[in-house]
Amino acid sequence: MLGNSSLEDSTPEQIGSQVCPVVTLDGFLGTVGSPHITFVKSDTEGSEVRVLKGARRLLSSPAPPACFIEVNPYYGLVPATLIGHFDELWHEDYSAWKIHPVSGSLLPPVFGPGVSNGLFVPKWLMPRVAELVAK
Repeated sequence: MLGNSSLEDSTPEQIGSQVCPVVTLDGFLGTVGSPHITFVKSDTEGSEVRVLKGARRLLSSPAPPACFIEVNPYYGLVPATLIGHFDELWHEDYSAWKIHPVSGSLLPPVFGPGVSNGLFVPKWLMPRVAELVAK
């Protein structure tokens, strides 16, 4: 057993379940005074698109955060679905990148069959990460 937890039904090693409250990111931020968020990391074992859908207000704000997202086909997350979600809603506002697993440099968003990490950077933050693209 891997010891992972997922909201997805496709978890191969599922051995049990537990009921717990869930709230969207937009809903949570609304209860804490809507602080300025510049970075979101999502490693939610296949629920990454659900997380993004629950953060539409945050991701559509005038200064949206960069998003670091694990792309793990093991839990049913198809890279094209994730990239398509950004393209559909924020195609002009975000740039998509794959993070090289060794050097950490940013590469074009071509994801293979294994686990990898994607970085989705809003226009206003691109100057801060431009040097990673050049590596």
